[in-house]
Amino acid sequence: MPQIGNDSLNPFGIVSIVQYYDHFYTAMSNLTQNTSLPAWVDQEYFYLPFDLVAPPTASSSGNSLDLERIQGTTFGFGANPTCLELSTDQTNNNSVTFELSTNATNIHFQTSHMLPNGTRINCGPRSNTRGANLGIALSSPAGPSALEIITLLDPVNNADDGGFCTSLLVAGWVRLAFNDVSEAQNGTLSSTFIACTTTLSVAQFEVFVDLNGYVLQSNRSSDFATNTTTNFAKNTNETDLFKQTNNLLAPSTTGYQWHNDSFTSDWMNSLLGFRLQSDVLVNPLAPVPSAEQAITLMQDQYKQLFAILLGLNTNSTFSEAVNSTLFSYQAIVIESRIFISDLMFKITLVILVLQLIVAILYYTHRPKRFLPRMPTSIASIIAFVSASRALEDFEQLDGDIANNKEGRYGYGRSIGIDGRTRVGIEKQRYIVPLENRNPDLRRRLWPKWASKDGKEPRTWI
Repeated sequence: MPQIGNDSLNPFGIVSIVQYYDHFYTAMSNLTQNTSLPAWVDQEYFYLPFDLVAPPTASSSGNSLDLERIQGTTFGFGANPTCLELSTDQTNNNSVTFELSTNATNIHFQTSHMLPNGTRINCGPRSNTRGANLGIALSSPAGPSALEIITLLDPVNNADDGGFCTSLLVAGWVRLAFNDVSEAQNGTLSSTFIACTTTLSVAQFEVFVDLNGYVLQSNRSSDFATNTTTNFAKNTNETDLFKQTNNLLAPSTTGYQWHNDSFTSDWMNSLLGFRLQSDVLVNPLAPVPSAEQAITLMQDQYKQLFAILLGLNTNSTFSEAVNSTLFSYQAIVIESRIFISDLMFKITLVILVLQLIVAILYYTHRPKRFLPRMPTSIASIIAFVSASRALEDFEQLDGDIANNKEGRYGYGRSIGIDGRTRVGIEKQRYIVPLENRNPDLRRRLWPKWASKDGKEPRTWI
């Protein structure tokens, strides 16, 4: 497995006197604007990159190739934080002391823990380990007030705790309601405190990335390593890595402040608020979060920030001895399998355009309808001459055409021998010229009861 860099005091290569906020800005941009995380980083892990080479853009047959994703196997590094609730009952294995001074400008604060060997150890804020006090700037003189605490700890009185206190990151949310500053310690107080320790998770992953290394998907392909010491160089250990991580997550200031608004004063609570999409963590009118809710939020946010820190400081964190050729990967491309000649495509397009033009010309210049019905059957043809006087000339099969002295027949509207208006063939002198050339429009504008002749045919020329 690869090895972490050899700077035991500064695994990330970040000078402690510099206020470093890149990981916070990156996380906030991702939470608020859904921007991409750094390359080779997802919400929980950082993956050791392998050298990406752009695949060919065309196959051997000349077909275009579009890169879908790159699939490879590499190691993933992540934090596995374990947070637990700190009880106000001092008899519990993990407890907290939070005692206000008269005007609430000073707080006696420390935690107590039972170590696995049966020894109880007390931890206090790193700003004042001997007195175990927190200096508070009072900005809310009266009424409901809130206080958020994210702090590092050291053993009280420099006791030998085997590094337990320095491995803790403590977070707390406090609500206090009082009417007079001089009696603040007698106000209504409620609080939730949790303490988090972290271990390193290292495993092999099958990772899908794009050409720039941004993670699309990952699947763990091996068990987590049980001995993570093999991942570090000679002078670096896991404790140093998370010690500096905690230094970069806790506020750089040692002062805390009561407030009666819903604005956050530290990065961690800002990110937790965006993750929760609510200000209930810092709203003095809202109850303190439950321990279960606070633990879930802190653990998820810690995982993301640790992965981002590794991704932003890869060169200073990991050893140059890591050989990227150990990781195999393959590019997954999409090849177009639908082929057509450019010449044939142009010919097809011209034919389709010509067909469209012909169709438009045909339907716009076709003859208008002038028959009430199509003469496609014997019944339809008989209907054209039924009830007409023209049939009188053919009553006898051997009759003479001289019976029709006029010798002229016409097509149009007439009154048949049954007294009803009809459209068909009739002797010329009985034909009345058709006046309306658009009877369909007339039927739409005038209902049947408004027609002058309700017996007129419904179909017109």
